[in-house]
Amino acid sequence: MKKTTAKISTIAMSLCLILSLQSLDAVCVYANPIDDKASQLVCWGAPVSSVTNNDQYLLRTTYAVHYLYRTKTAEYVCEHLTKNAISGPAKRKDDFRPDPELADSVRANLSDYNKTYDRGHLDPADDNTQSAKIMSECFLLSNMVPQNPNLNRGMWKKLETVVRNWVRKGKDLYVITGTVYGSTHRKIGRDSIGVPMAMWKVIVDRKSRKFIGFKIPNAAVSSSDLPKYAVPISDITKETGVTFFPALPPDLLTEKNSAPKLVDWPGL
Repeated sequence: MKKTTAKISTIAMSLCLILSLQSLDAVCVYANPIDDKASQLVCWGAPVSSVTNNDQYLLRTTYAVHYLYRTKTAEYVCEHLTKNAISGPAKRKDDFRPDPELADSVRANLSDYNKTYDRGHLDPADDNTQSAKIMSECFLLSNMVPQNPNLNRGMWKKLETVVRNWVRKGKDLYVITGTVYGSTHRKIGRDSIGVPMAMWKVIVDRKSRKFIGFKIPNAAVSSSDLPKYAVPISDITKETGVTFFPALPPDLLTEKNSAPKLVDWPGL
């Protein structure tokens, strides 16, 4: 009986997969609602957050959100960017509004934003052109963060455009976009919406198995400097505590954590 119990215990423990002996990747793979109900939006598993309470997962038609009550913004948003997503008939309507799936006490409202910061999309409007309903979903405030206007309309817009161009040229991209907060951060509005110190994107091309990350301060920066902000995925993990692609094949770990080769990502 003791042997049987020990065997069962060993099997149960083995369900928590250790992907690598490297410190950045020696993590257990925990399923979350994105893996369970929206696995089409992620590649090699949904990101694993170090935040396990005071949070909420929000699943939309074309994107999924890990939302933090502490900042009243997303930690990250996942999308699978396809040619259909960027070539549909829907036009931008700017119907920004609070997210009805969130309790009043933990959500942003339109009045929280002022002229100091833009309502910056994490999953961009131009990535959601398939239908009016899908376009409207991306204007929920749970998909927004207070973003420096210069960044939102400059370098960040350029990055979003470049990513769509990569899809037009045949890349099969899974994109994760998120925020960086410190132990303290600026807050705006009556509801105290957290202003991120920086923004990031993690991108993988499923076809080529190439990876690239970007980490950009939430400040006025020159669009021409975009290549300078390309970083290894491991740098973003160190900054945020988020583990990306937890089910990644071991032979791709080095590729994921290495400095991106910009020749593989033209147009920056």
